[in-house]
Amino acid sequence: MQTIGSRLDRHSGLAPGFDILRIALAVGVVVWHGRAIVQGDIAPGNRFFELGGYSIISAFFGLSGFLITASALRLRLRDFLLNRALRIVPALAVEVVLSALVLGPLFTVLATRGYFADPGTYRYFANIVGVITYVLPGVFAGNPTDVVNGSLWTIPHEIACYAIMSVCVLSGALRRPGLVLAAAGAVIVLGFLLAWGAGNGLPALPALVADKLFVGKASRLYVAFLLGIAVYLYRHRLPYHWAPITLAAALVLAAGALDLADTAALPQYPLMNLVVLPALV
Repeated sequence: MQTIGSRLDRHSGLAPGFDILRIALAVGVVVWHGRAIVQGDIAPGNRFFELGGYSIISAFFGLSGFLITASALRLRLRDFLLNRALRIVPALAVEVVLSALVLGPLFTVLATRGYFADPGTYRYFANIVGVITYVLPGVFAGNPTDVVNGSLWTIPHEIACYAIMSVCVLSGALRRPGLVLAAAGAVIVLGFLLAWGAGNGLPALPALVADKLFVGKASRLYVAFLLGIAVYLYRHRLPYHWAPITLAAALVLAAGALDLADTAALPQYPLMNLVVLPALV
């Protein structure tokens, strides 16, 4: 029986389909954010469009967990983190600098002198180190939203995922994949418990902990990342066959037929989606 691992080994660990998948997901991000730019917000709409929006970044984080696990197993932690920094920081710095120094002066409603005198222009450079600022002074002031690059919201969570991987390396969890699965399950269960507690009058945790890490939209990223790691660690036990692939795709599409009005509290749809999405990716 072919497995994900045997297929990966056949290509020396560099399966060509991942490049196509990255491009498709990146285009999906552009299309998704285009809706927010035009409307000023991502309002609930077509269920399968919502499915795509919820799945795109989750798929990216699942793919990241899968691919960088090989690097984490092969390299010393110092070299692994250096590789991750080189992967993110240079390209991010170019994007931030071009936005602040080229796009900003072209599209701001302020005079050029006023734009460069505004402290907000220089706060934007903090994006390079993961301190996210979405607006530049006077830029896109006439648009439904003045956010310059909404995609930046994932950067702190990418950094956090590298911290999670560092913990996995130092703790030996990469040699014990059951621990990785348990961690993903713990985030899901805790999300349900926090959502249930909030709906039943229990004291709420600080917003940073509850909304960002366990209940809000960021929680799915950590679950997807951990499950991506688990898929890689179990790669020689997971079958590469049309039947499980078709089943996983069917479950993701079935999730799209559910009511997606409330994804913040990790209801059945995102749970159903997240469990199968990394394996499908």
